[in-house]
Amino acid sequence: MNNSAKKILLISYHFPPSAAVGGLRSLNFAKTLPFLGWSPYVLTIKEQYLDNIDKGRLEGLNGTRIFRTSLNPTILQGYLRFSSTYRKSSEPKGMGISFTSSGNGNVSAKSMFSRFKRYLLSIFFVLPDRERNWIIPATLRAIREIRREKIDYIFTTCPPYSVHLVGLLLKMITGVKWIADFRDPWMTTGSKRTYPTCLLSLRIERWLEKMVIQKSDMVTFNVERLKDEYKKKYNSQPSEKFVYIPNGFDPTLFSKYKSLEKYDKFTLTYTGSLYVGRTPEPIFMAIRKLADEGRIDISKIRVKLVGSCQNIDGIPTSRLADSYGLGSAVEILDTVPYSNALEIVKRSHLSLLFAPNLQFQIPAKVYDYMGLGTKVLALTDEGASADFLNSTGIGRAFRSSDISGIMEFISRSFNNQESLSFRKDAIISEFSLKAVTQRLVERLNKI
Repeated sequence: MNNSAKKILLISYHFPPSAAVGGLRSLNFAKTLPFLGWSPYVLTIKEQYLDNIDKGRLEGLNGTRIFRTSLNPTILQGYLRFSSTYRKSSEPKGMGISFTSSGNGNVSAKSMFSRFKRYLLSIFFVLPDRERNWIIPATLRAIREIRREKIDYIFTTCPPYSVHLVGLLLKMITGVKWIADFRDPWMTTGSKRTYPTCLLSLRIERWLEKMVIQKSDMVTFNVERLKDEYKKKYNSQPSEKFVYIPNGFDPTLFSKYKSLEKYDKFTLTYTGSLYVGRTPEPIFMAIRKLADEGRIDISKIRVKLVGSCQNIDGIPTSRLADSYGLGSAVEILDTVPYSNALEIVKRSHLSLLFAPNLQFQIPAKVYDYMGLGTKVLALTDEGASADFLNSTGIGRAFRSSDISGIMEFISRSFNNQESLSFRKDAIISEFSLKAVTQRLVERLNKI
């Protein structure tokens, strides 16, 4: 490692070999910063806590030092162990842990208990998130390495939001220059959907977010819409403090897939998970109607769903495909290594993106699709993803209800009336990892 280079500690709960998509942004910076005269270090959790591991994602780190820490035990873990061991079969279901808000109902002892339970959960168990047990171990290890390695900058990226609390503590204790990175919104664009909350917990988290914005030296965002929302909310802060640094792709990584030929059958591929309203049903519906109208031959088309795609809202995906008469055309695969997923997408004719209700987010797989050059068919509402597709020209975005538009796009693509690739022009080159990281470095040098 270059001793004369500026040093930055990338603090990320998710990081390879974790297969979690949340680790890709910090991974990409760690891989690219050394080529721009910086020495990156990484702080993350130990591998023993990872659910899904993909060792291949560690390639290209070029000796970057990675510090891995333990997690403290939590009250929630203790409660769950106690509950699973001692709960009686006659106990009401409401005693269980649920990470969704309770609905409105008649005021009763049970509903009052449910509200009290939600209050306890939101304050003492998951504020600001379930990863809060990493705050102390991460802070202590970071202090040690900042002082030992004489690190100049720290970069914390959320979610989980707890990582920014690590940054806040480090800023207060060491005075190091701090960049707070938002891959997703915290409190500014609305309340958290997947956690129990109460009025007090929301008030505390809004205050915590405000402290992060105020105390950090720079706030970065991977989506311009999100940056604009935070800039508007915290307009008392200098406008130059809010910086848009998009995600990107590594041209070198994707170059090895360049010569792969397309599948014999016309293939539409989705990689990832089907959750929070993500469903291929509009695609199934469009293909069924096209077949009924004689515009496509189902025997010559295939839909690949790769990852956690076996069920949609508790219903087997295969059953849904069968209901449209597409059982033979739909292939559902378990999660595969990242390199295998890239190969499948490259060989496909269209890459699928399901991004409902993501006004301020762009799924990371979009940049993989961009790097591979496979055109995107996206089901998304108006928002960041649609903006990105329209501005770069890497695909088309449709609302899930626009079946006729989806049909026309698939039909034109199937019959070679629609280009299945896009030009790698200057707009696309702006999203190469080197270009994206260069933007980060230029802003770091101004702090």
